[in-house]
Amino acid sequence: MSDVTYSSAENIARVLIVPHAVFSVLATVLVGMRLYVTRVVAKSPWTFDEHVAIVALIANHIMLITEGISVEYGLGTDVNQIVEFYPGGVSAFLKCILVLEIQYAIACPLSKMAVLAMFYRIFSASKMLRYSIWAITAMLVGWCIAVIMVSIFSCTPIPRFWDRTIDGTCINSSNFFIGITVPNIIFDILTVVLPIREVWALQMGREKKLAISGVFLLGGSVVLASVARLILFAIYRPGQGTTGNNISQTVIIPHAASAVETCLAIIGACLPPCAPLFRRWLGGVVSVVSSGERYGSRSARKKGPDGQGKSSASKNFNTLVTIGKISNRGGHMKRSKEQDDLDGSFERLEDSNSLQGSTDGLYVNGNGAAKNEGGIHSEDGIHVQRDVCVERSGKVTSRDVKDWVVGDIQLDDMPAQGASSKQQNQIPLFTLEREVSSQQLSAHPQTNHLSATMTPKYNKLAGKHVLVIGGSSSIGLGVAEASLASGANVTISSSSIAKLNATVTYLQNAIPSSSQQKIQSFAADLSGPDAEANIEAVFKHAGPIDHVVFTAANTPSLIMLQDITPDQILAACQMRFVAPLMVAKVAERYLPKSNESSFTITSGSAAQKSTPGWSVISFLAGGLQSVVKQLAVELKPVRVNVVAPGFVDTELWDGMKSDEKQSMVKAVEEKVPTGRFGTVEDVAEAYIWLMKDRNVTGTVAATDSGALVV
Repeated sequence: MSDVTYSSAENIARVLIVPHAVFSVLATVLVGMRLYVTRVVAKSPWTFDEHVAIVALIANHIMLITEGISVEYGLGTDVNQIVEFYPGGVSAFLKCILVLEIQYAIACPLSKMAVLAMFYRIFSASKMLRYSIWAITAMLVGWCIAVIMVSIFSCTPIPRFWDRTIDGTCINSSNFFIGITVPNIIFDILTVVLPIREVWALQMGREKKLAISGVFLLGGSVVLASVARLILFAIYRPGQGTTGNNISQTVIIPHAASAVETCLAIIGACLPPCAPLFRRWLGGVVSVVSSGERYGSRSARKKGPDGQGKSSASKNFNTLVTIGKISNRGGHMKRSKEQDDLDGSFERLEDSNSLQGSTDGLYVNGNGAAKNEGGIHSEDGIHVQRDVCVERSGKVTSRDVKDWVVGDIQLDDMPAQGASSKQQNQIPLFTLEREVSSQQLSAHPQTNHLSATMTPKYNKLAGKHVLVIGGSSSIGLGVAEASLASGANVTISSSSIAKLNATVTYLQNAIPSSSQQKIQSFAADLSGPDAEANIEAVFKHAGPIDHVVFTAANTPSLIMLQDITPDQILAACQMRFVAPLMVAKVAERYLPKSNESSFTITSGSAAQKSTPGWSVISFLAGGLQSVVKQLAVELKPVRVNVVAPGFVDTELWDGMKSDEKQSMVKAVEEKVPTGRFGTVEDVAEAYIWLMKDRNVTGTVAATDSGALVV
């Protein structure tokens, strides 16, 4: 390929400065939006990838400033004019070129590391991806060091680079520019394709996977900039000959691609974290929805003349893209080919944008037939004026109806007492967390009209701030979810930053885009002597708190009495007894002095149920159940209670072999009166009750499937 020498009587630095400045502004805006989302919207703590993005942005801006300074020394001007008119001549200009090479060697890998750090945080659960990121990062660091060293020592002695009157030798700068670009392109390609495998492993439809992949691939435009840099350096080849092929102007065009490449990588690192802000601005244009139960609510489908379900979904329905694992605890996901084959997501009804179409004015009569005519009806049955689907005999929870007002639900023409069973079966059952039987609905024979009125007095957690210590997994995560479902703002804390980040991402996806609820997290290690100071830091940074829930615990060690050592007892005491007492001590200074505030501790049924190997756990559980009465007196009017779960299906059992766990679950289900093994959702309801009921303090709430009565 023949070399191209660019020469112009004018200074062409604008070819570099203008696009670099424009893309630098875009990168700055995206970084600012990212910080706004995490600091203001989500109120999340600082993360490592944010720091890397900021450092990369600063390095890019320094490079932009250096380019501007270099114009004063001849950058963009014909080299012959530099020799004649510029102070310092070519030597000063070549020093600027050397500085720009070093700054590019720093800013370019930093921008790619910002993308890798973002991937590491989002997909930290993937071992293969973590190892891949570490490997690529190591190669980027090696590339950075190599480019800096070669740039500095490209000539021997070093001053020969800018003063060719000195005897010595120099490398071929043109080949050097091309040589460092080839591995750079490889790094870009590896970085772009890295998350695709993880995205396609998510449980969702193909179209949604393509949409999410597209978000990541938007940042992949950096590959195009890298390829453009390679082509331009191969064409113009600045640096050869006595005058460097008019290096002062020829270098401008390929270096513009280098500058844009750095900015595009920073922008790519900020696009996925800014998704919540884009979702807020664009409304439903970027959402992915699916039918399925969540917290007990059910989606309704219209019945056709033949009795078969028909989807009323429009092909123009809006979608919400969620990235990360969507839990299915508490409900069973449904697959419907008519609803875009969404597997593993959830549906949230928003205005007229649901897959089933608008549910405003949905009318369900006593026989279960549904109409959706958009008007207000006075016929018999259930009339819903808000955006809720009600199935006959289905359950509607507080999450679905937390904003309903008088007249939203109306049950008309109730049959009198003694009505036939056929008439009773035609009664539309409305359920709020518990099913209402037909006998209860007809308990007032004097009237055949009953109105259900939802007022804020039954929604005491709406707008409150709940701190869940131990909220990144198991029961704590369930309490955090249930609190969000009740309209509360939530702060979670645990010792693992990675788990906290993953949990916050999951919980944010569970909050409706229109909601103003906040979710944040703070890491705190409670297992050592600094536990009190760490707890204090959490309370200090979390902001005003209304309710505190303590669910943190280390994995229980089942030790026979003859094998117990003092160290084992002390280690168990630290997390399960000392830590909650320290939380109570700190909470006393931060919780409002009101019976509307509460502190709820987690104990266990082991305090009442004797099991071999559980001596230490039983001792600690019993201690907490005893001290709760004392704390209720000392912290009054703040209410203090304890939840005593029995066997609950949590991660604590993951260490068991599958067949052993199944045998244990079967044995428990055969023994307990309820005939079921407890779930996180079951237990979480106990915490919600204790937070809401202002008349309860000093109480032990057992949620153990009735294990203590047999």
